[in-house]
Order: sequence, then structure tokens, then C-alpha cells
Amino acid sequence: MIRLGYTFGSKSRATLTSNGVTRTESVARPAAFNVLLNGLDYGSRNSGFFGRYKINSRLAVRAVYQFLFTEYKTTNIKQRAPDGTMVDRFRNKSNNFGAAVSYYF
Repeated sequence: MIRLGYTFGSKSRATLTSNGVTRTESVARPAAFNVLLNGLDYGSRNSGFFGRYKINSRLAVRAVYQFLFTEYKTTNIKQRAPDGTMVDRFRNKSNNFGAAVSYYF
């Protein structure tokens, strides 16, 4: 399965931490092109799953687990990838949990 997307966002100052080292970048922006293709991940992505249990005809509860990847491209700061290449992308991955109560009118 191939998933493609595009991210809009403005350039801004950024504080980036990689391997325990914090640096400041004067111009960073979200990676514009997004792709998810069997291990080739590039850009920002949001996915997750949820389960809902309907208690009665008017009330339900829902639990959510979300994966959120946010990737920024830098102008000056580079980091070394595991394969030895130098890249200008920094990624933050967050795993989020949520709960909700729904009332049906």
C-alpha cells in the first residue's frame, strides 16, 4: 500500500535534539512531500486505531491509540543516518492515547 500526501507549513526557528545534543536552527520547515511505502517513510504522518463500546442506545465510550510522526527539514544542521549518509531531516515520533465519551441525541 502506498500513501502520499503534502504538508503545508511556514519556515521558523527550531530547537532540535539528536543523540542528546541540542542545537538551534535558524530556518526549519515541515517536510512538504509525505510518503509511506513499506519502510520508506518520509514526511509527516498521522495514523492510529480506536475501539468503541456502546453502553446503551444513547451512550458510548471510545479508546484511541495514535501514531504521529512530524518531520522537519533544516537549512544548516545535518545529521548522520545509520547508513552513513548526511540528512537534513529531523523527526519526532509520538504515541498518544485518548479516551472519549459519546452521547447520541
